[in-house]
Amino acid sequence: MRFEVHEKNIKNDIACGITRCMNSAFISGNSYPQEPDFVAELVSGIPQDIYNSLRVYAPQYQIAVSGVFCHQKPLADFGLGRKPELGDMLLVYIEDNKYSKKCNALLMQAKKIAKSPYIICNSEAHQLKLYEEWPTFKLDRAGIYNGTEINIQPKTINSGAQYLLLQSPYNDEKKVCCAYPDIKLVPEKKLSDQIVDLMKFFTGRTFLLDTSCKDDWSKLVQDLISISKISSYNRTSVGRVNASRQTSFGDTSLFNEIYENIEMNNNSIDNTAVSCLLIYARERQ
Repeated sequence: MRFEVHEKNIKNDIACGITRCMNSAFISGNSYPQEPDFVAELVSGIPQDIYNSLRVYAPQYQIAVSGVFCHQKPLADFGLGRKPELGDMLLVYIEDNKYSKKCNALLMQAKKIAKSPYIICNSEAHQLKLYEEWPTFKLDRAGIYNGTEINIQPKTINSGAQYLLLQSPYNDEKKVCCAYPDIKLVPEKKLSDQIVDLMKFFTGRTFLLDTSCKDDWSKLVQDLISISKISSYNRTSVGRVNASRQTSFGDTSLFNEIYENIEMNNNSIDNTAVSCLLIYARERQ
């Protein structure tokens, strides 16, 4: 996306939205919020901030932004006994301009930490192994996709899978940062910077929106999008009861093209997805 002179304004709008969401996790709840509570607030709250900002500062694009909250599914089974979550949040950016259509994704595992750096303990080593080595795995607790084999190449760290560190005091967007997989997680870019960089294709990993594609990263992202559908969820700790999983803003008809290009199945949903933040930008003619 071409931001011209407005990138700083867009980052600031997103940063303010993240701060509001982090604070909302405390205001809404009766108990101390946990990782899923913060994720729920983020994917439910910042779509409007992103949409409002891009509508003003990138008027050359039609914009649609959607957030869907899910938790603890799907899992990756690669024979260790313990099965890590694929992640807690998937950021997806799709840009359709006059030259091409490009798709980018960033899968993140959230960690609530008291201080940095955060040292991965033995009980979390299976998650680190997934993001560092990408062993061939089968999807588990994934609805109709149970047993689907995923063989992502290359077998190494890449910018498409990172950790999302939520740092004490948990109410400042400057403390919401991403980190590359490592035994010692060191906060790097703020989430607000990462979202903008995702739209600039400076971070994340590109994928193809085509079911005939043989690339397993593309296949995985398509599957996660396809099972991120509307239903309800409960996070009573932040005051959300029978809340809609999806929050959307802008020209949501743009999403129809996405769903036409991947397999969608109304019977596939039973809280089986990773939380998803989806941004679609189509350049105006």
